[in-house]
Amino acid sequence: MEPITTWSIATIVTIIVTKALEKPGEKLGEGVMGLGGRLLSLLQQKAPETAKAIEQAPVQLEQQQVKALSQQVEQVAITHPEVQAAVEALAINPEARQLVETLTQTAQSEGSTVINLGKIGIQISGGSNPTINNPTINL
Repeated sequence: MEPITTWSIATIVTIIVTKALEKPGEKLGEGVMGLGGRLLSLLQQKAPETAKAIEQAPVQLEQQQVKALSQQVEQVAITHPEVQAAVEALAINPEARQLVETLTQTAQSEGSTVINLGKIGIQISGGSNPTINNPTINL
């Protein structure tokens, strides 16, 4: 089992703060919430600008934003042993691992959907005045 990367830690913390995955009646695991909250609290004390960036992150992160956040968390973890310990505690948590796997699968499936929709758009585009002859819908 490969270790959770700093990218994943930044993503998990952002998700916990924004509660992006919570649906009515469904909550993130208490262990992940507690560890993520502790990490965010430490970041607020040790690197307030990083904590603020995570708190203000949108629910849907661009790859570039994830990279920037992960680099910030990594730099703070290098210079502050308490933050490093919180990152490691979150990295070994089984619920956090499951969350990362779910996010990875979702990102991969959404990426392929976008690519497929792009291909469909290329196939459908028919010039300036497309016509449809004898449309049939079979149910």
